[in-house]
Amino acid sequence: MFKESCGQILGCQTYEVNSHFSQLFHDLEGLEWWESTEDLSALYIGLAGFAYSGEGYQEIVGKQRNPGLFILDNIKYKFEERFNIVKQPRLKYKIYEDVHPSLNDEARKFERLLHLFGFTVKQAMINYGYNVHTHEIDVARLAEVAVKLYAMTSVIGRANRTYCDGHPEAVHNLEVASSYVYHTEKEVDQAITEAFMPEYMKYDPYIKSHNRDMKDKGGYCAVHPLTKNLF
Repeated sequence: MFKESCGQILGCQTYEVNSHFSQLFHDLEGLEWWESTEDLSALYIGLAGFAYSGEGYQEIVGKQRNPGLFILDNIKYKFEERFNIVKQPRLKYKIYEDVHPSLNDEARKFERLLHLFGFTVKQAMINYGYNVHTHEIDVARLAEVAVKLYAMTSVIGRANRTYCDGHPEAVHNLEVASSYVYHTEKEVDQAITEAFMPEYMKYDPYIKSHNRDMKDKGGYCAVHPLTKNLF
């Protein structure tokens, strides 16, 4: 979006070979690489994250996937973990105590999303087990959440440091952190909600259907606009 706005302002100067605006315009394309992960990168981040999380969640995932053998643990998980974390997670890390009071709300929002993300990863491992790699769309969805949470950590940490150190741009960094957390919170909540939905309630089946059509036809499945298909 940022690059397109600059292009509209600069106009034809972004295409002139001898214009320094042309070089700047091409450099701005690099910003889009950080806007979201590519498919393969998202898949790698997601699978690597599941592999790392599997070590810590191995015991509880094993018990939840065998509820008949661990009845009491299953009941405890349903009534304590699922209710407390999904509805209103307890902020046990208390990140808001380690930042400047001006970032109290942002730190609380970030920690809430952090707990929800951890529970979602755990629930995905319980639902899919060793076949989690076959659910690429959910893996990519959670990878995007991980990237956004990492970015939230960065902007909150930067704003906290600049404000505590008395940097002249401290107020600006606080505003950037507040706006980023505000907008990203909605996206993360939406992604986590979709991860919990049954597949028939998500757009995932449509994506798989389109992929099958493109694979069978060897290209884009839609008819070219100039192709005569009415007579």
